Amino acid sequence: MLELRLRSLIASLAVRTEAWVLDEPVALLDAGEWGLAFEALCDNVYDAEMKVFPGEVVEIESIGAQLGSTRRSWRLVRELLVAEN
Repeated sequence: MLELRLRSLIASLAVRTEAWVLDEPVALLDAGEWGLAFEALCDNVYDAEMKVFPGEVVEIESIGAQLGSTRRSWRLVRELLVAEN
């Protein structure tokens, strides 16, 4: 279930970002490293200053909580929040 949620989130983000943002997270996810994939995804999204929609932020926060992640990077993604069109 978590893997599917991560893949769905990546697919949602993929339509409006450059490949480098998702390359590492996808490779880690394919290797079964879900936690590392999630952390890399959040770091890259933040580094790219990519705009994220409210539903994506909710999903990122939910996945972070489910993983028990204490990393600050997924919390910082909220700063990139934009209104849905």
